[in-house]
Amino acid sequence: MLRLAVPVNAAALKVAALSLAVLCGARLMLGPLAAAAPATGLRIESPMVRETLPGQTTGSAYLVIHNESDVARRLLGAATPAAREIQIHDMSLRDGIMRMRQVTDGVAIPARGKVAFVAGGLHLMLVGLQAPLSAGSDVPLTLRFDRGGELTIPIRIVSIDDTTSQPKK
Repeated sequence: MLRLAVPVNAAALKVAALSLAVLCGARLMLGPLAAAAPATGLRIESPMVRETLPGQTTGSAYLVIHNESDVARRLLGAATPAAREIQIHDMSLRDGIMRMRQVTDGVAIPARGKVAFVAGGLHLMLVGLQAPLSAGSDVPLTLRFDRGGELTIPIRIVSIDDTTSQPKK
């Protein structure tokens, strides 16, 4: 049995133990949030996704990522509640055939540079759409970068016929 040489107030000891438990529990609950630091030095231009038709299960998102910092960054992935997953895809013309491939190692964004995600090139493929995307509304898009950075932006859903909202290279 442990005996203390100093008198201890049992109520104060219980309050201290409870406070410690609450603080530890809060740290465990907030840990994942604290790990998602904002992606500083990055700016997103012209984010858009085209509306989809009923029954369509994929869509493509386009945008330009500007890196306004002196350090190169890498886009690792993205997420939205509108789709089961988002894959980074690239398209290229080879032997007269347009080919699309999934980019699994992320996309480098050079220091003081930019990368455009446009039709016929890099784009974000929304896979497993939860519902058709309707023109005129927004969906949240979270971009995940190296160094633990995340950036959540609204992405505008535009008409299939809209040719002016497309980001430029």
